[in-house]
Amino acid sequence: KTITQAITDSEALLDKTGASSLSIALSDQHGLLWTETLGMKDISGIKPSTDAMYAAASVTKMITTIAIMQLVEEGKIELDTPITAYIKEFQMLSPDYRKITTRMLLSHSAGLGTDYANGMTHKHFSGYLGQVMKTLSRTKLQSTPGELSSYSNDGFTLAGEIIQRVSGQDYTSYVKRNILLPLGMNSSTFITKDNETKRVAKTIENKQELPYIYNNLS
Repeated sequence: KTITQAITDSEALLDKTGASSLSIALSDQHGLLWTETLGMKDISGIKPSTDAMYAAASVTKMITTIAIMQLVEEGKIELDTPITAYIKEFQMLSPDYRKITTRMLLSHSAGLGTDYANGMTHKHFSGYLGQVMKTLSRTKLQSTPGELSSYSNDGFTLAGEIIQRVSGQDYTSYVKRNILLPLGMNSSTFITKDNETKRVAKTIENKQELPYIYNNLS
């Protein structure tokens, strides 16, 4: 398709979904070829700049997987070793929790679900991991570990904690130092403070800007 058609299709997508804005980038092995922004960055009606930021949400799961595999290559994590070797206090009501491995966390086959309480908040919530661990300790497995695949945010919350325990670094520091910066992803970051949301494109509904929502789910 031509660039003109791509813009037309993107404008139609905005109308269809009710999204406030959209940023597009096209690149090849040599670098950036074309960028475009559509919609409104805020209620002033100004188009987003090409460096406007958007929440990546569960795209973070791929980042977590890369980090895990880096540590596997370094010999610090064994994919088929039970996660209790890394998070010793982890427990659930079902005895089979001891069979959960890192591989199962990454493949959504650990028999876990998602703790949605405080999953999305208007303020950064640093206690989400502790909450998930406490909730799981009072919960039974949804299925036998390794038996079937069922989407789970809790599994990736635990995977993120394994990264912290094994690397000796907090998750965001590890990812920035070992993934984002080496790839030249200097505009990608983890927002943990209100003053860091200025570059984030706003969500607009009924001509009003909605407050930024912190996604604590992994």
